[in-house]
Amino acid sequence: MSEKTGPLFIHKKDPKLQLSGPVEHEQQRRKRAGQEISQKPAIRLSNWFEVLERTHLGRGASAERKARQHRVLEKIKDSYHKLFVIKPEEIPEEVFGLEVRIAREQGHGNIPPYEDFKEAKTQEFIAAQESSLDRWVDYLTSEDADAAGYPMWARYWAFMAVTKLGKLEKTQLGDGRVKVSFPQRDEGTVAPFPELNPKALAQTFAAMQHQLEQQGLPRAERSIDNTSTVLSDQAFAQMLSDGSFARIYAQFLSENPSITTERLKETRGEWVKYEHGSDASTLFESLQGHTLEWCTAGSISTAQSQVDDGDFYVYYSLDASGQPTIPRIAIRMENGIIAEIRGIEHDQHLDPYVGEVLQGKLKDQHSFPNAEEYMQGAEDMKLVTSIERKLGARYNDIEAKFLGYDTPDAPLTPEELRFIYELDREIVSLGYGRDPRIDQVLKSRDLIADMSKVFNTTSHNQIAQQLIEAGQGEAVARNLDNFTGLDHNQLAQQLIEAGEGWAVAGNLNKFTGLDNTTAQQLIKAGWVSAVANNLHSFIGLDNTTAKRIVNLFAFNSIDNTYAQQLIKAGGVSAVANNLNFFTGLDNTTAQQLIEAGELRAVANNLHKFTGLDNTTAQQLIEAGEPRAVANNLHKFTGLDNTTAQQLIEAGQGEAVARNLDNFTGLDHIQIAQQLIEAGQGWAVAYYLNNFTGLDPETLAEIEKYK
Repeated sequence: MSEKTGPLFIHKKDPKLQLSGPVEHEQQRRKRAGQEISQKPAIRLSNWFEVLERTHLGRGASAERKARQHRVLEKIKDSYHKLFVIKPEEIPEEVFGLEVRIAREQGHGNIPPYEDFKEAKTQEFIAAQESSLDRWVDYLTSEDADAAGYPMWARYWAFMAVTKLGKLEKTQLGDGRVKVSFPQRDEGTVAPFPELNPKALAQTFAAMQHQLEQQGLPRAERSIDNTSTVLSDQAFAQMLSDGSFARIYAQFLSENPSITTERLKETRGEWVKYEHGSDASTLFESLQGHTLEWCTAGSISTAQSQVDDGDFYVYYSLDASGQPTIPRIAIRMENGIIAEIRGIEHDQHLDPYVGEVLQGKLKDQHSFPNAEEYMQGAEDMKLVTSIERKLGARYNDIEAKFLGYDTPDAPLTPEELRFIYELDREIVSLGYGRDPRIDQVLKSRDLIADMSKVFNTTSHNQIAQQLIEAGQGEAVARNLDNFTGLDHNQLAQQLIEAGEGWAVAGNLNKFTGLDNTTAQQLIKAGWVSAVANNLHSFIGLDNTTAKRIVNLFAFNSIDNTYAQQLIKAGGVSAVANNLNFFTGLDNTTAQQLIEAGELRAVANNLHKFTGLDNTTAQQLIEAGEPRAVANNLHKFTGLDNTTAQQLIEAGQGEAVARNLDNFTGLDHIQIAQQLIEAGQGWAVAYYLNNFTGLDPETLAEIEKYK
């Protein structure tokens, strides 16, 4: 493979990289040193990758410099922490709310004051991200990576992809495989960076390098080196086609023998107890490389903190060589009782095969005094699994066949229906939140038919009343479109009076013909936003109700004047979140929203505004929304030279060139020169007919872009 093939691949993935500051800085350094420079992206990137080899690997450095390499790497890690690790102010508030709720549900009565709790969790999130990112830096700059011959472009490709990937997600497929995927990371992602698996990484690099080598050959000589154990040649080639590190790495992770269904069926193994207050290093290392969602595996500091709080038990099942190395269940103790039990499925639920292993362990009442709740959870999970098996073919044809559901689509008994619909009590789940299988099963069910069997009636009204009496009013509201003959307004008021107004508010789109009284009841109960966002569900709203909505800062009108009144009253979010309902919005409203911090809403809905001016355009550009302006230049009037320059500097010069007549007072020669200097000279060449008065020198410069 040509030494420029890799850099060219990186250029195709990120065309702007070769024009970035670091790459340009290296070209300028080479120029000052009398070395050859180039305008070819592959060569420019190749030169820059040599810089990364010197700084990150110490390649070509003096012995004295190599002796300091570990300190250099620590500084590099610090710089990456600043670039990629979440900042305290970026952590969404709801994350802390979720953590508090989980802690309370687990029986932790001694939760510290909220701000202290928030600070502790913040440091935990940051430490886990730093630790997980450091593992990638350490490995990609290690002697092992050098010995494997990984080129710098491949290391860069992997590392930059990892910084954009969120929490690993696992899905059980019907043929026994486990699908692994990574959602995109955003600024509010608190999960650690993806786990490093050297084997999967090596397979990823090898597959991509072979793909690039083949692209350099005549089509007739190309071959596919399919190293996947499950994909066909065609599927393998398709996976490689877009060069997505996340997609390829996830595929090889999914083929990790420790997480295949065949391996999960092996439940023989042993429990290991990590003593309260002991060194957690052995625990932490035993969890690496197993694609776990456990925070214990995220950072050594978290693992140590958990062991400092109490004993920690892990059940390891046998691997292919008969050794107990595969983590399956974790029991974390705190203050002498079970704090949490976690499995290896999505959201840390137990996998379908280890329920009896856990039950056997929890029979030790001395070690686990609060095991009864978890025993109930284990029993509930077995019953959910039993119901899943009975639904077999209707629930999931392929999965039913693979898991051996030999009684597919068997009818559920009234007792099983009462259980799965949680008519008598909530199902105890052994993970964060509800076991997802509950809702998966319910989605396949006919509520009316099931409840007819449970309540021995075909009357929709009686079924609804029985469900409400059983505390399942939300199920009625959620499935309202399956009921006939119900008085929606009467039902809504009944639920509100029973304290289940949240069920109405959360399903207002299912209700019709709700009157003014119901709207006022919902508003009084605090569900103002729900009313405001579902006005189509109501009839006959009066001015009093409208005023109450305005007074409580919710949306209740579609004209521009009313939008400004809501903004002035403090209902900025209500307007911003419902711009699609408004007509005739003007520049003043746009300005008010921008000043109130709703710039993104304006940028995403520029088509809803008329008469936007140059000031608004500049505010949007300066706040990081140049593309929105560029894509809607026709919505603005009075655009000037400053705005044109800002767009060019933001990489939107093509829009300026294409829409020159939307601007006033432009110096076309100056604009053309700026576009050329910004690397966007092609835009001048492409829209040359829009420019006037260009001098011979400028015209000569743009000839090379034609």
